[in-house]
Amino acid sequence: MQTIWMTGMSQSGKTTLANAIEQEMISRGMKVEIFDGDRMRGVVPTGFDFDSIKDHCKRLALQCSYMNRYGIYVIASVIVPFDAIREACKEIISPERFSLLFVDTPAEQCAINDKKGLWALAKEGKITNFAGVNVPFEQPDLSAPGVLHTTWPRDIKEEAIRIVDGVEAHRKRPASLFIGRWQPFHNGHAHIIQGALDESKRAIIGVRDMPRSESDPYSFEIIERCLWRTYGNQIEVMSIPDIESINIGRNVGYDVNEVHVPEDIKGISATAIRQNMKEGNSEWRDYVPRGVADTLSAIV
Repeated sequence: MQTIWMTGMSQSGKTTLANAIEQEMISRGMKVEIFDGDRMRGVVPTGFDFDSIKDHCKRLALQCSYMNRYGIYVIASVIVPFDAIREACKEIISPERFSLLFVDTPAEQCAINDKKGLWALAKEGKITNFAGVNVPFEQPDLSAPGVLHTTWPRDIKEEAIRIVDGVEAHRKRPASLFIGRWQPFHNGHAHIIQGALDESKRAIIGVRDMPRSESDPYSFEIIERCLWRTYGNQIEVMSIPDIESINIGRNVGYDVNEVHVPEDIKGISATAIRQNMKEGNSEWRDYVPRGVADTLSAIV
């Protein structure tokens, strides 16, 4: 799932367009939520200086990443005049899940649209830190990957369709499915999955739902946490039944591949890692990604 991070000056039409995008997504059967910056400020008031805006947006970005994690698209409608803050939010959500939508409305039109009189108050000096008046609005690089652009005037319905089509494009990319117990997930597993990510494919990791035992001590929730702390939103994680075989017919339209790993990680064993952990030997941390090590260390 993805976040559409909308940026544009006050009264540029972000909220109206966000509502139209939401309705278009709902009509396609997509789960979606709108996070409005002003509404969130009403719950957690913050200032409008650079650091306050950054903290506000980073909190919002973290919430967006959680929603994406659970299969929900998010439309974040915020002004965010600074490119550095938008980039910080992109890293929190992850570039894979982040689409920046620049709602490009000229300042003079924003002032005309303004029913609250904010532009007039800013020009009179009664409001400070107002993007477009006494603080510059840094326009995004429109040639950068993942940047969407809409200009004034705009047909709201047509723009909503165009934008949702663009966001949905990532779902049409080839997907690679990886099935395993991941008890625990280690560097050998990571090497296999990294190949798909390097080819810009969707990596879907299926976690077999195994009864807890000495050889399968970690629940789906723990494994999922390990994977998310390792990859963030670059991957999709799902729980699958305890299957014992994969069966296909001819010409089913996809391949079943065996991925070979280098000799230096070929011998990594989840059994040996669990034994090291049981014995209190910290060497096991060298054989798993840092996100896995940090997660498991917290629960051991």
